[in-house]
Amino acid sequence: MNKFSIENKTVIITGGTGHLGTAISKEFIKCYANTYVLSRNSASQKELKTFAEDNSLMKYLNLCLIDIFEHEKVGKLVD
Repeated sequence: MNKFSIENKTVIITGGTGHLGTAISKEFIKCYANTYVLSRNSASQKELKTFAEDNSLMKYLNLCLIDIFEHEKVGKLVD
């Protein structure tokens, strides 16, 4: 067993649809981590959704349209 495996672990990525965030999100998804990608722009989520669909990895991608400065919404997401 790999001590550093992130398979089936939960990861939350803020800004997950920017240039760096998209690359990081894809790597976590490829490692079978339950990846929650938070972003403010639904149009920017398309690339990640297409990536996950094309690689049969949709069950690991959770797209969340949210502004992390809206604390009440973030609290609901975590609960």
